Amino acid sequence: NRNMFMRRAHNDKVVVEEMIGPPDPVTNLRPYTFARKHNETKNEVKLRLLRQETQKLNQDFWREHNTNFKKGREEFIQKLLKEKYPNDKDKKTLTSEEMSEYYAKFMNEQWSAHLKYNKEWQKRNFNIIFLTGLVYLQKIFKL
Repeated sequence: NRNMFMRRAHNDKVVVEEMIGPPDPVTNLRPYTFARKHNETKNEVKLRLLRQETQKLNQDFWREHNTNFKKGREEFIQKLLKEKYPNDKDKKTLTSEEMSEYYAKFMNEQWSAHLKYNKEWQKRNFNIIFLTGLVYLQKIFKL
């Protein structure tokens, strides 16, 4: 795919290149293929797998969230148009004040899911940072 960007790791034989793709049309996140070296250490494998799993967590969460948001928004618009503007068949949009009702309702309904996602995301990112530091130290000291 010509929209993919590649970067080669230095001083190591790379089996798979790092690649960043175009944004997903639903999640708006860019898919990322993580580089894999021929001679990965145990911690490098753990780091790569954790990063891949975290990317999947992000893609899955935002796919469901954005799909639910768009579906609910469309249902809200249609319902309000029928209720408030039954005689105005040409009206297709609502005001920003009318839409703010939906945004507030949706975010309140999603609060616990967002909280759970954020806690998991932060836990994973702390582990990624720790493993990255460990891999770096192992490279420096050849452990």
